[in-house]
Amino acid sequence: MEVAESDRVEGVQYKEVTTIETTPKYYTVSLKQTQYGDPNGTTTMTFGWEKNADTGKLEFKQDPTTPVGQTITYKYNAGGGSLERIENKTAYETITGAFVGQTTDSSLSTQYGGAIYNGNSGTIGNITADFIGNYVHSKDKYALGGAIFTRSDLTISADNGIALISGNYTESNGVKENNAIYVSNIADEDGVVEHYTTLTLNAVNNGKIQIDDTITGGSSEDMSSDMPLGASVPVFWERSSDVYTLALTGDGTGTVSLYNDIDKAKVTSRNVTVDFANGETRDYEFVSMTANSNSKLNVDVDMTNKIADTITTQDKSTGTLILNSINLIGSSSDPITVQIIKNTSSSSNLQLALGNNILSMGALDIDDTVYNDAIYTAIGAIELATKDTKNGSITIEQAGVYDTLDLIATKESENERNFTFRTTDNYMLSKDLGTVTDGTLNINGKGSTTPSNINAQNHTLFNLENETDTPV
Repeated sequence: MEVAESDRVEGVQYKEVTTIETTPKYYTVSLKQTQYGDPNGTTTMTFGWEKNADTGKLEFKQDPTTPVGQTITYKYNAGGGSLERIENKTAYETITGAFVGQTTDSSLSTQYGGAIYNGNSGTIGNITADFIGNYVHSKDKYALGGAIFTRSDLTISADNGIALISGNYTESNGVKENNAIYVSNIADEDGVVEHYTTLTLNAVNNGKIQIDDTITGGSSEDMSSDMPLGASVPVFWERSSDVYTLALTGDGTGTVSLYNDIDKAKVTSRNVTVDFANGETRDYEFVSMTANSNSKLNVDVDMTNKIADTITTQDKSTGTLILNSINLIGSSSDPITVQIIKNTSSSSNLQLALGNNILSMGALDIDDTVYNDAIYTAIGAIELATKDTKNGSITIEQAGVYDTLDLIATKESENERNFTFRTTDNYMLSKDLGTVTDGTLNINGKGSTTPSNINAQNHTLFNLENETDTPV
């Protein structure tokens, strides 16, 4: 906050701050894992972000014509590198591996699950697998679940690794939609729901589940009928009972990254970090959300356009989401208030709390070791705020938020300095790094099979004033 010279209090130190305006970026240039599967595989599938000329938004797709930033490749040996499609009518205790390019296709009937069809006559205990580029196609009827269709409770897990679900889609009646999972309830012949299905995403031991595609479901109608005459997309019964549960769980160390829309879901979270921070703000519309113990949240905040990743809930929602990490996009010379939780039910009390890693500090006196999930701010630079939802918003004063990697890189110290990953989150750089000061700067990864990544977000990285005598 600017203080006029006439209003300054004797004995209080004031510091001049220069605000630099930057151009907001809605895509990332990433230093991250870009190859999955078998590095010796003979078959390669390529995925990446591409800007839609009509909407102006980025879309994740297979074989992008003009990719924005880096692309992801998935290698496998044809005939042996991918699990074959499973139409489950028995029982599986667990499924492990990768489903790549699996499909089911027909012009005569509704098609379910490009990689897995999990009906109500079989059970799957747990899935630990990647789902890459699977799809379902039906010329004249419905196509549901590009990667997975399930009518029974199902768990997808990541244990000390990454489970990637990306590039999956459905195509019905000529309309193609980006979708990975369809969760269907079980109903009797009159359409009365007998079992509400739960999809569990469980990340433990620093594991991460990343879903770039949509999750939808909830419909309990008999989908054997023909598509309505003249319909361009599937038309389902829209009933308040047609919802399912999406349970996000873990052991306190794992992350579930949801980078696309979640439709018709009652969401619960416990002991897990829910990650929305991918460089583009999105409004996540949930039927409801219950945030149980140790539920953390990572979000994007667009300082220039004064918007953030938002959770909008319809029905009663409860609990506290601990704000764990903020990815700043663009800048603002004035403080801004952005809404992150918007409860539309008067009986809801879902709200935010500031995490311990959002550190308040008046001076830049930091230790020689800092961590990737720490946020350093000036006093009062990030505060809880209330619009129409109690503690559902935050106020940020851009001048008081510092980039942690820049702080440690430019710190003057006689000791070795350390930037250490203690979580599996990507570190999102929020500004160009200053000149690295003399001495030794160590970048320490998590030290597990899950890679530690620095996402430059189109900023410049290490600026070395003097070259060392030996290569680095």
